[in-house]
Amino acid sequence: MMAWLCETADSLRMDTHELNLPMQGLLERHGFRRCGVICLSNGEERLAYQYLSPTHEPESRGILGWLPWRKGGLGK
Repeated sequence: MMAWLCETADSLRMDTHELNLPMQGLLERHGFRRCGVICLSNGEERLAYQYLSPTHEPESRGILGWLPWRKGGLGK
């Protein structure tokens, strides 16, 4: 399932508990990189990971660039 996710998505984010070493290993084997720490609503922390596909292009269209109608520009 993880391989399919990485093949079909440009960018994925996941988090896991710092003691969950098997999950950390799985994420790293599939190309995820640790990118920070997130805080849950109950105050607990989780390690944040992100996967960017090799063909992923950085967003250059601003904060709303992910919207489908923004990708090709308005009216296209």
